[in-house]
Amino acid sequence: MIFNIVWRIGLVALVPRPVISTVYDWPDVLGRTWMFDQGSTHGYMPVMIPNGKGYALHGPAPDWALGSPEIPTIQFDSSIVENGHMEAEVVDSPVAPHEPSRRAGARFDLDAQGHVSPSGTALEAAQYPGTIKLDGMLRQFFNISAQLVFASSNTSLIMLRLQNLHATNLATANFHISGVAVNISSPGMHAVKFGLPAASDDTPCLATTAFRRGNLRLTDYVQVDKAERKLKWSVTLDSAHNSFSASSSQVAIPAGGEATTFITISSVAGSKSFAAGLLKQGGAAGKAFENAIRRWDKYLSAVLLRADTDAHDLETRWVAVKSVQTLMYNWRFVPGLPDGVLPSYTGYQNGFWSWDTYK
Repeated sequence: MIFNIVWRIGLVALVPRPVISTVYDWPDVLGRTWMFDQGSTHGYMPVMIPNGKGYALHGPAPDWALGSPEIPTIQFDSSIVENGHMEAEVVDSPVAPHEPSRRAGARFDLDAQGHVSPSGTALEAAQYPGTIKLDGMLRQFFNISAQLVFASSNTSLIMLRLQNLHATNLATANFHISGVAVNISSPGMHAVKFGLPAASDDTPCLATTAFRRGNLRLTDYVQVDKAERKLKWSVTLDSAHNSFSASSSQVAIPAGGEATTFITISSVAGSKSFAAGLLKQGGAAGKAFENAIRRWDKYLSAVLLRADTDAHDLETRWVAVKSVQTLMYNWRFVPGLPDGVLPSYTGYQNGFWSWDTYK
């Protein structure tokens, strides 16, 4: 009997225990640094907004010009009008014909035209493997989040979500997006174009028009508890064409419900059709977003399973996650060149290695 007990213990020790881990178990492993994925040449990072107003997304940034003042910065916000049980509440009259009635005592801000304005919410930031998430509370019962993943090497996908945490109250909301960049134009109510830093003269393989324009596209629908509804945007540019703001049409969110819409940002010419396909109705954007998270879950599961066979301490697992992030973030896919690696984001002038050599 003693022999059998020892034998069973030995078997257990030889079998690696399954690893259950998601990207959300590993916040800020690399700190606040640039995130690249799928061989992208342009990356993103969260950046603090001046005056303590939380975080915004900085990017897309080409890794040959990470410190350039031409890199876009994009903020996300929402405005909320709470609509309670109307039969039990005193209701104010609308401020403007297109605005909903507002429950007496509800808190909201108005701009100069009498419209509901963004709340100025300070969003917190976290960088997980393969994704960046900005998150914050709008007053007591509303949560807003903006989360970015890479759908391809040159197109990123942002999921913008607003949750109504009220147990009984319906809410009407608008999404707001604003950005600072250079040479901004708007070819329509669902798109914004902006300039990107050009590659320098000493990198002739990159100094092409393919890298000089970025495109931000807004979806024309919103998912409210997974039911799709039409969504319109109003895009405004400043006179100098170095900033923009976009506000969506109003969305009714039931108590305990959520509203989700998507944005694509393309950093290489020729990716317009792919980005447009993601934003079509039918859930393509949601599936692409889930696929990106699932792909990184698989990366982590593979490396953590190996780490578990060697040691069970958190430090070893942390190093394993950091290693796979660094490897994937350094991979570059440059149009016209074979796959390669840019070690430690030092710049193409300091070496663009072949992928096989780096491995």
